[in-house]
Parts: sequence; C-alpha cells; structure tokens
Amino acid sequence: MIRTTPENSIEGTTRKLEIHPHPDMQSEDSSASASDSMRHGGIATSEPESAGKKTPGQSDCAHVPIQPAALFVLTFACGFGLGKLASLEFLSGSLIRNTGYVAVASGMMLSAWAILCMKAAGTTVKPGAPVTAFVCQGPYRISRNPMYLALLAIHLGLGLILGNWGVLLTTGILGALLDRLSIRPEEHLLSQRFGIQYSAYCGKVRRWI
Repeated sequence: MIRTTPENSIEGTTRKLEIHPHPDMQSEDSSASASDSMRHGGIATSEPESAGKKTPGQSDCAHVPIQPAALFVLTFACGFGLGKLASLEFLSGSLIRNTGYVAVASGMMLSAWAILCMKAAGTTVKPGAPVTAFVCQGPYRISRNPMYLALLAIHLGLGLILGNWGVLLTTGILGALLDRLSIRPEEHLLSQRFGIQYSAYCGKVRRWI
C-alpha cells in the first residue's frame, strides 16, 4: 500500500516552471519586433535596448558643426553671386518659373509634414540637439531625411524662379554638404542609440528618396 502525503500529492505541491529562451531566439524575436514596427510605421521611443548601455562620455547629441539652415544660406548666396556673372536665356521662361514655384511649395509642405511627425513623437527638430526618438512614419516612410530633402527642393525651386544657374549648380553642393556634415553624424548617433531597430529601418528606407 502506498501512503500519499501532502508533500507527494499534486494538491499539496506547487511547482514553478521557468522557461529561458535560447539567446538566438531572443535575437530573432528582437529582429521580428523591429521589422513589425517598421511595417506599421511605428515610432522608436527614447528607451531602446542600447540606450541603457552607453559608454562613459558618449553623447546623446550628433556632432553637427554647421547648422543646415546656415549651409542653405551660404550655398544660395554663393550660387546667386555666381549666376549673376552670366545669364542663361532658357531659364527665363514662364514654365521654368512655374516649376520653381511648385518645387518651393512642395519643399515647404514636406518640411511641415516632417516637423509635425517629429513633434508627435516628442523629439526635437533641431540638428545636434539631444535625441529621444527616431520617426519612421509619414514622410519618413519614403525618405530617412525628408527635411533635408525639402531644403534641396526649396533651394532648387528658388534657382528656377530667379532663373539663376548658379543657384541651381550649388543645389548639388548643398546636398553634398548636408550629407557629410549633418546626415552622417546623425545616422551614426541613431545607429548607436537604437541599434537593430534603426538598422532595420535603414534597410527599408533610402537616405534621400
């Protein structure tokens, strides 16, 4: 005969089962979560996995030596002066001018849309300011840098409106300067701060368009 005691009975014993997933499974889950976030246009907030592992002295701000607005003014002024040295007749037509108006209006609307999305995410729009989130909705679904793209559109549009070939020429220079002095430092910081989430986003959306 077997005597059943409370220690041996199912009712008298409570056991806690703990399951620890394999590290590879955790990594796959993180990747899947990041991909799902990108597909649904989610917003990565200020507490990514890598945020709690900052090394001493690591900054929350991207090193942007010259503000994009200053680069815009500089290249526009240089291009305008250059274009005054000689005029091109084919840039004085109404079609060229109207195209410029469309480009400027499109750039302004794109910039406003991007700013609204960043404000909704609770992050700053000022380059070089502390980063709290990266946005992947709205215009950020088609470009990683819609505000810089808007600056180029406005710069190009003003060149067309004025019929100034120098401004058109320096639009390309502005793009190169923005890429080197603003975009790359910001992307480096975002990659450090948001890790796999930002990498997944970069794999889906182009830097410009």
